[in-house]
Amino acid sequence: MSMKRDQILEDPDFKQLKSSKWRVSLILGSLVFILYYGFVLLMAYNRPFFANKIADIYVGIPIGVFVLASTILITVIYVAWANKTYDNLVEKVKDKIRR
Repeated sequence: MSMKRDQILEDPDFKQLKSSKWRVSLILGSLVFILYYGFVLLMAYNRPFFANKIADIYVGIPIGVFVLASTILITVIYVAWANKTYDNLVEKVKDKIRR
């Protein structure tokens, strides 16, 4: 017989699944938010800073590349975490529900 809704919500594995999802989502989402909006705010309020040159390259170019590369890295971190941890917990909870 499958588990009832209240049993699922009280299950320790389900609670761990829920809390780990929120924790990782908030941390990584905050990082992306800070990077992206920090870049936009810096561009909006200190535009002359981007006109400075370092070795014949405008400062804004490496900063923009850093923001894009960081976003890709954060996505890779999330996918690796989801494949290693989150998916296993989901399967564990699903198996309990099916029983």
